[in-house]
Amino acid sequence: MTELPGELVEEILLKLSVKTLLCCTGVCKYWNSLIRSPSFIYRHLSSTKDPLSLLTVRGTGMDPSIEFYLHFDDEGFNEYKKLHVPFQGSTIGFFQIVGSVNGLVCLRVNSVTDQFFINIDTLILWNPAIKRSFNVPKPNYSGETIVGFGYDSRTDDYKLVRIVKQNRCYRAQVELFSLNMGSWKALTDIIPPLKSTDWDSPIFSNGVLHWLTYEKDEHFNYYNKILGFNMSDEEFNEITLPENLAYANPWCLSLFAHKGSSSIAVSQFVVGEQDSTSSQNHLWVMKDYNVIGSWTILSTLPVEIGCPLGYNGTALLIWNWWSHRIITFELQSSKSKDIIDLQRSSYNIHLDPYVESLVLLDKGYPVALL
Repeated sequence: MTELPGELVEEILLKLSVKTLLCCTGVCKYWNSLIRSPSFIYRHLSSTKDPLSLLTVRGTGMDPSIEFYLHFDDEGFNEYKKLHVPFQGSTIGFFQIVGSVNGLVCLRVNSVTDQFFINIDTLILWNPAIKRSFNVPKPNYSGETIVGFGYDSRTDDYKLVRIVKQNRCYRAQVELFSLNMGSWKALTDIIPPLKSTDWDSPIFSNGVLHWLTYEKDEHFNYYNKILGFNMSDEEFNEITLPENLAYANPWCLSLFAHKGSSSIAVSQFVVGEQDSTSSQNHLWVMKDYNVIGSWTILSTLPVEIGCPLGYNGTALLIWNWWSHRIITFELQSSKSKDIIDLQRSSYNIHLDPYVESLVLLDKGYPVALL
């Protein structure tokens, strides 16, 4: 192999799995340097053809434990493997997932004192496939915040946006962390004084973080819109919703991913005209990203089916709070399948696209050192 041209060696290595490549780093100094190089990591990620889904299940109340499951992103949503969380049970606290992009998982750490949680904005980037992590430096601004995690494909950079709350709205100070730069910087772009029913679960799609937000006029009428943050332009923007969603009660709406991370969708809970048993969930999808006229109803489901977490083009992944189960539901056949039985309802469920990658191999530290 040492007599083969370097370009051919690289092409062969690019076809190997992450697990095999980690073993190959011990073959010789040249292979180690090549596999750890940013250009090889990027090319290997670009050639990955086996997308997965990362399902996060976090307890609430007195049980703040967190579990990660990897599933094949197909109609059966069969389990690939359960991930071991190396930080769990350590002295640094309890975890909340911020997001997952290209195999890199961002975790937000909460400290606990006398059974009360105190958010201290400790942020960790973790790649489970290569067992490496990166402790994000302490932010510049303090206060109650929301955090979003995404990828800038223009510069091959992973970024965190952090928004500090002021006067019950998140608009005071905005700062951005760049993994390439290794530091935070203040942004001058200020978001409008919007509110949200769920700031903690943004959807990352097309290089943009999305939050479902609303404002209310003096007559207490709601107006909903999607707030976006473009990771490349580092600017906020707004996406208009169709009239049926724009003027709905925001507490009856939830945002979820459509076909991995290629678009976004909104679930709308509609109360039945006769009684609660006739209530439904309308699933709205923006088929062409950022084309307002492409919003359409994908399907209408009985409310007892549960809350959609994501849609891969064939089946919905649904959190059925009635049975405390996570299920798949095929839209064409209306067939359902149990995935996980959680035994009880007090959980926060999160779904993200995932691929096994080498991201962080050139940065960070083995998780055993944390």
